[in-house]
Amino acid sequence: MNSLIEALNQAGVHWWSYVFHATWCSSLVAVVLLLVLKMGKRWPAQLRYGLILIALIKFAIPPTLSTPVGLFTQLGPTVVAEAQVINSVV
Repeated sequence: MNSLIEALNQAGVHWWSYVFHATWCSSLVAVVLLLVLKMGKRWPAQLRYGLILIALIKFAIPPTLSTPVGLFTQLGPTVVAEAQVINSVV
């Protein structure tokens, strides 16, 4: 039972670092988008709508897809999986 609790605690630590990273990335994108939209009040509605859709796609991608080429992936947390060696007795 203790090993299950320890495994859940480790999963929680990795989950929390991922959620923190996703939150600050999304917040940064939202602030930049709001500033751009504020400056472009006279832009066509289709352009502003397209920018908002791009931001929404950015918000949806981090939980579902991890690509190694993005700017935020270079700044994010690194998760190293520990390998367990099981000695078999013959």
